[in-house]
Amino acid sequence: DISGYSASDRVILQALKDYGMIVADNGSGWYLSGEPSTRWNDDDLHTLTQVLGSNFEAVNLTPIVSGLNQASGATTGGTAVTIQGKDFSGAAGQLKVFFGTTPAVGVSILSDTILIATAPAHAAGTVDVTVQTPYGTSAISTSDRFTFAATTNSTITARNIFYNNSFFDNPSNDPSFNDDTAIATDKSAYLPGSGTSGFANYSTYDKGINGLMVDLTAGAGNHPALTASDFTFKTSAQGLSGQSSDPTDGSWTTLSGASLPTVIDRPGQGVGGSDRIELIWPDGTIVDRWLEVIVKNTVNTGLAAQDVFFYGNAPGDTNDDPTGDFKAIDAIDQSNIKIAATNPNNTGLYFTYSLAGAISNLWDINRDGDVNANDQLAAKVHSVSPYGELDTINIAATGPFAPVSGGAGATAAVPSALTLTTAAGSSSGGSWVANRLDSLASCSDSITWYFAQLVADESSSDTVSHAGVGHDAVAVNDKLLDALVS
Repeated sequence: DISGYSASDRVILQALKDYGMIVADNGSGWYLSGEPSTRWNDDDLHTLTQVLGSNFEAVNLTPIVSGLNQASGATTGGTAVTIQGKDFSGAAGQLKVFFGTTPAVGVSILSDTILIATAPAHAAGTVDVTVQTPYGTSAISTSDRFTFAATTNSTITARNIFYNNSFFDNPSNDPSFNDDTAIATDKSAYLPGSGTSGFANYSTYDKGINGLMVDLTAGAGNHPALTASDFTFKTSAQGLSGQSSDPTDGSWTTLSGASLPTVIDRPGQGVGGSDRIELIWPDGTIVDRWLEVIVKNTVNTGLAAQDVFFYGNAPGDTNDDPTGDFKAIDAIDQSNIKIAATNPNNTGLYFTYSLAGAISNLWDINRDGDVNANDQLAAKVHSVSPYGELDTINIAATGPFAPVSGGAGATAAVPSALTLTTAAGSSSGGSWVANRLDSLASCSDSITWYFAQLVADESSSDTVSHAGVGHDAVAVNDKLLDALVS
């Protein structure tokens, strides 16, 4: 309590409360020094000796790195890496990021817990990414590992979600607005092997997941020719209808037809001059569920191996239960939004805060730049069946992932059951056909049923001999038929 001090002393004491102090020398009694001036009142200043050392709290501001959104990049540099952690602000412009011992070529601090660093050119190999401030250097851990890969293949430099058809991509609100300004800078893709998903891995936009961006370095790919067949998209069950961390089980659905996104190639407009690939869905296509994205290793993508990531959507969630196994959209969220709407600072968010601060606002559910009754209504609508809940996911680095089918030059995500052999070296028949067909996203229920019935009653040779009849009955395309009988 500093109310008992003089006005001039309270200025000094309030500054100490707001900004703290750095102890320059512990070898003598503590004292404050200032510029000599007749305006100082020595009698007032002497009362500051009543402040005890026990009135202060020592704070460790050494930065901590808890994760990277990109675990690898090209040896030529240019990969934008979102670094998550704490104590990134307050370094007075002296924060530095190192990849091994090489400094990043650019650093942008978004908040005390998030910054973006551009990887430098570096020899092939794995290094630790560290953050350095006047308070110290972050300790190394497995969470900060980054691998520079020497390859001519295309690589992915960013996986972003953006709020399509929102305040933030509408140039009538600001002439500089476009899809890039609508990127959710506080969100990052869930990568298999990263443990349990968190709030950073799903959006709360009431239009659902309607825009993703995948940045691909030029490499060997033919990115202008990319289509939806160069990807696999699979969604979990919705809301209260039950979800699963296994994208290959029956509760996840492979998108096809009108549910597939429009694919737009923007050459050279991605991170470090990479090609930015936009995936755009109609509003409301993917709501209150998880979306798995597999970027296949096709001749068009140019990737050496497929890339798998996930984004979720829970419209109206305000992260009131950060550690829960599921994220319920409920009355608490509605109340949080209602309270936030009474704060005048939550009106005209873009004009009150920076773009990053406005777009990451916790309560602007419809992303129209204001927190009001419309956001509360959006939360209420999505609090009841079939919405109402998003389960966390925890997927191993090796999967399971959705099966890959189609796409120019695609290779399988997992070894195909069609190549399975017995210990004696002969082709194994029987139930493997039905099991394999059950996981083929290109097969309809009638196809799966037909062959399941066939192999349940007949031998492998009978299956082959009847394949022609099956082809006529269920119109399997020739390539699939050839694979089945080979």
